[in-house]
Amino acid sequence: TGIWHERAVVLVDLSDLDFNYFQGLSSCSRARRRGAQQTTAQYYPGVVDKAYLLHAPGFASRAWSVLKYFLSEKLMDKAQMVSSEAEMQQMLGDLGAANVPRSLGGTSDGPDLQLPVALMMPRNGWGEMLEAWKPREISIPARSTHHEILVAPGGSVSWQWALVGSSITFQVQRQTGTGATESVLQPTECHFHDLEEPIFGRAMAQTPTEFHFSWDNSASHWSKKLLLRLEVSSSTMGNSP
Repeated sequence: TGIWHERAVVLVDLSDLDFNYFQGLSSCSRARRRGAQQTTAQYYPGVVDKAYLLHAPGFASRAWSVLKYFLSEKLMDKAQMVSSEAEMQQMLGDLGAANVPRSLGGTSDGPDLQLPVALMMPRNGWGEMLEAWKPREISIPARSTHHEILVAPGGSVSWQWALVGSSITFQVQRQTGTGATESVLQPTECHFHDLEEPIFGRAMAQTPTEFHFSWDNSASHWSKKLLLRLEVSSSTMGNSP
């Protein structure tokens, strides 16, 4: 037809897949569903012709069904786990050994593209990073309000939270050493249908400041599950109030 179509074959080396990372992703249903919608196949439809998964640890091979959450359904239809010599030879036959890096079973010594730092395996594994990143899960009973207090000596505070479905009224206030209370965020009803982006915000603390956060569920007959991260930073970047 004279039309230039570009296609790609993806080789995924799972040799450094850490169980903590695997467990952290698979344990949260909301994270799995969101992750399933944010893949290469979604942003570059039709570009990937085939994905080969190599050097998978034993736990990953046994939990192949859970690995489907790493990729979209369309991409999974094109994915193949290479776990035997026969499957390796089939892959090399399909791609040509000269086109596959030597570290993945081929004969190519061509330079590999360096992964971005954010995608590289941490030296001590994923456990510590995941523990720091993982939000707290808080159950808010029906007809009640959940309160959090965060003290910042200066700099800024940030909040990031989501509900596993439903809605709740959220408010942020700050109180300085003089005792004066100021509204940072007026009571706002926030709605979630399980896959929306988390609510994110930041506020400055020019002097030692106490921040009060509240999630008002007093008007509801149902309990809510809150996923929450609160952080204090010495940074004052941004145009936060």
